[in-house]
Amino acid sequence: MTNYDPSDAFKKISRLIKEKSFNLVIEEYKNLKNEQLTPSLLIMKSTAIQLAEDSQGYTLDDAKEALFSALALDPENPETLMELGYFCYAVEDNTQNSITFFDDAAKKSRKILLNSIIGGINARLELGLKSEAKGVMHMYTNFEDDMKIQELLASLNS
Repeated sequence: MTNYDPSDAFKKISRLIKEKSFNLVIEEYKNLKNEQLTPSLLIMKSTAIQLAEDSQGYTLDDAKEALFSALALDPENPETLMELGYFCYAVEDNTQNSITFFDDAAKKSRKILLNSIIGGINARLELGLKSEAKGVMHMYTNFEDDMKIQELLASLNS
């Protein structure tokens, strides 16, 4: 393994993930040492293992291990919790276990969302932008325009 800068790796791997070049993503991990793997890099590693045509010796257990390693590094990371939820739900077909991860991800995300909304509103109020602050509050707290949410609500109400 060479000395590979994790920030360069993150940029390159992110680009490859967006391009859906999962086999190349796995190749990139050969250049990284375990101690260089951040939660984000571990999540992307798991994704690549799951979606690559040639997982180059990695297994779904390795993908799961990458997610749990990411969680150990940052137990508050909602993205890791969400990915673990989807892993349990879609890969392991363990819907019951997925619920805990999804709920934990939603709780952590909600906290981040609320703090971000409150910060943005307070900044606008400090600048005297009261009507803009109201608009922002409505925009971020109104999920009526989200089609997936509406589809789920319709199925719950039927």
